[in-house]
Amino acid sequence: MLKVKKVMVRMLLIGLVLIFLQASSAVAESINKDDITVYLDEIIKAQIEEHNIPNSTVAVVIDGQVAFMKGYGYSDLDDLKAVDPANTIFRVGSTSKVFTWTAVMQLVEQGKIDLKADVNTYLDFKLNTSSVTMEHLLSHTAGFEDTITDLFAISEHHFLSLEEYLKKHVPAHIYPAGEVIAYSNYGTTLAGYIVERVSGMSFEQYVDEHILAPLGMGKSTFEQPLPVHLAPFMTKGYRYIDGEFVEGSFELMPAPAGGLSTTAADMAQFMLAHLQADDRILQPETYKQMHRQLYSQHPYVDGIAHGFIEQRVNGQRALAHGGSTMLFDSGMYLIPEQNIGIFYAYSGGNYLLHVELFQAFMDQYFPVDNMVVQESLIGAKERAKQYVGEYHPNRRNISTDEKILALVMGPMTVKADVDGSLLVSNMMETNRFVEIEPGIYRNTREGMSMDPYGQFRTIVFDTTPYGELLLVTDGVMSYTKAAWNETTVFTLGTILISIMILIGSLIYWVAAFIVRKVKGNNTQETTRLAVIGRLVAIAFAVLVLAFLLSFLAGSEMDPVYQLPVSAFDPAPTSLLDLIRPIMLVVIGIALIGFMVLIWFKKQGSLGARIHYTVFTGAAILLIWVLNNWNLL
Repeated sequence: MLKVKKVMVRMLLIGLVLIFLQASSAVAESINKDDITVYLDEIIKAQIEEHNIPNSTVAVVIDGQVAFMKGYGYSDLDDLKAVDPANTIFRVGSTSKVFTWTAVMQLVEQGKIDLKADVNTYLDFKLNTSSVTMEHLLSHTAGFEDTITDLFAISEHHFLSLEEYLKKHVPAHIYPAGEVIAYSNYGTTLAGYIVERVSGMSFEQYVDEHILAPLGMGKSTFEQPLPVHLAPFMTKGYRYIDGEFVEGSFELMPAPAGGLSTTAADMAQFMLAHLQADDRILQPETYKQMHRQLYSQHPYVDGIAHGFIEQRVNGQRALAHGGSTMLFDSGMYLIPEQNIGIFYAYSGGNYLLHVELFQAFMDQYFPVDNMVVQESLIGAKERAKQYVGEYHPNRRNISTDEKILALVMGPMTVKADVDGSLLVSNMMETNRFVEIEPGIYRNTREGMSMDPYGQFRTIVFDTTPYGELLLVTDGVMSYTKAAWNETTVFTLGTILISIMILIGSLIYWVAAFIVRKVKGNNTQETTRLAVIGRLVAIAFAVLVLAFLLSFLAGSEMDPVYQLPVSAFDPAPTSLLDLIRPIMLVVIGIALIGFMVLIWFKKQGSLGARIHYTVFTGAAILLIWVLNNWNLL
């Protein structure tokens, strides 16, 4: 009898597995090739029209075959050269990273890289820590600070080799390795350099010989600029400005982090390799390992596999990676359980279009019922109060003047609503989150998010290793609650008010001097001390004005590349740039001395002394804030 029960249980389990496999296959089979062509074609054409996209390319693979592949627009608007999905080459930005991780896993298979070994073992220079492993690089949990300096270049003169880039920008550590997830270009570039060191050949050559060539990806390369035989196939990147398309230059960047140039047809081969476990580049077990989750900041949020970013979309688990250069955007999405892959690339400067296309595909072929929004839990109102504040991305810089970018690149604000839900503002949109468990909130929004790193479906509050409040969301980003003196309102408000006092005083003193001269009133100040004190204050105000003008000039956005020119075409540091901070500090100290003397010796009127004190206070406050953000 017992044997009969065991047989029945086994038959039942086998039956359930067969039903699941048949259901999965049925879903894939139900996606008609002609239907995909019509459906996606309509969406892409609408995007091109609405967002002024000059060129794009797409590939969809299903069940081991290319189901849809097409090019749109022109790779060269002057010659009206149409995009050919088999031959026209696009830049893909950070989508390149999955090739880097595939290369790493090949060397892991060969026993040449140990995922758990200190990466310093493979380097010819030392990081600022001895605790980072390849697993930490794969999962973006190395704890590195971030930088955009030297990340992009449009001139070979400013383009650094991997070795130069890595040694020049050895990052400070924000958190201990393995504790906090934060997307890192440096980490992936470091992994690519380790591929070079271990394999004995350049990163570009290694990927070409061990990934691109075996898969027949003949129109793909990591070489920058493109080799002569591929250059004629390169798409020109454009941005629509004031009613016309403006052409940009070929962009250069650290190859492992974003240097791939490829076609839709070649990317179809790469997607098929990962979906079909093609043994030409990896063993079947290694594919499985790459696709398994490696890290998640919390069980309730999507995490990261071995280089692929996890996304749970319409009940399906996707492995994805998007990418952006200054001119191009791309996205690659794999649904292993359904044997489906989608790749989409374009120029024109809208990072959301590939997210939008994938979401539309999922809504069409894997629709889900509208989400039921639950009521707030008991005690939600009280708990919500502790989470209110401004949160800065942990993908940030802490050691250079790029620290200030935390205020303009991705800060998140959290407010509590009257019902205990949270209103979370991120990427220029506000979402309402309802508590589903203490400290865990679910987004009530339907449809896609503007967050480029994940679905932004769930947020979880935790603490960092240093006791700071941590906001975790889906994907490869996390956020830390900003201290009161580093919030946007305090920082920008303090800088603005201080500058208004300083420049206003400068204008007042100059105007008063001119008026006296015009009226012929040459009455001198009561003492030499007051004259010198005012001249020192004027000198400080002039230095601040010069600093402000220099900062604004260096921060002006290039209309084509949408980054400050200094980010991709840096000017040499001038002597004034080097000595201005020292001068501000020295004169600031002198201001304090003159303020004390003026009060001690009762120089000038009471109003003049108060004015000088306010000026000195504004100067010292400005120095403190600028120094806090590494701007001095």
